[in-house]
Amino acid sequence: MSIESNLFEIDLKNDDFTYYCDVVAGEVENYSVYFTRKNQFHFSESVFLLGVFTFVGGAFEEGIFDLIYQAKKAEIESVAGFVQEPDDDSPYEFSASFNSERGLEGHYFIVRDTGCGYAMVISLLAGFVDSDIEEVLQLSSQFRFKNLDFIPTYGEILPILISSESNYSKVGNRILIAPSDFATS
Repeated sequence: MSIESNLFEIDLKNDDFTYYCDVVAGEVENYSVYFTRKNQFHFSESVFLLGVFTFVGGAFEEGIFDLIYQAKKAEIESVAGFVQEPDDDSPYEFSASFNSERGLEGHYFIVRDTGCGYAMVISLLAGFVDSDIEEVLQLSSQFRFKNLDFIPTYGEILPILISSESNYSKVGNRILIAPSDFATS
């Protein structure tokens, strides 16, 4: 079972997540794929996981990680937040915290080089717990990235076009994405 797009294919050997895109003003927002746990919560804890995959043009050897890090840092610092620098054990991961209407929020960012001229940015949004990081790293290892037939603009957020082979269900302002070989009823 897999979900396929113009940029990646996810092999869903361990299908513990639900994937979806948002519908904004009647159009599918195709720059982000969100994911949540199917059971919504982390084991016995009442913690909701929400994450998002985005893709940015540029390779690590071109300095794309530094650009992503500096952009997130500027965004977080603009709301008086704090961004932790990556450490030697996890050089392409960093966390951020800031105050919002809901109180203190923490986000966690993982940036992966795809080897195809673009980077994948995984953002864990407020509500994640430390064990989620390892789970999402395992999920990201199930991605197979695709070569593009064009050179993306450096720093550009790339559109994600889900294959028509996948099954879709519209629920409110969300398009749920199901694996292509998932039997619908």
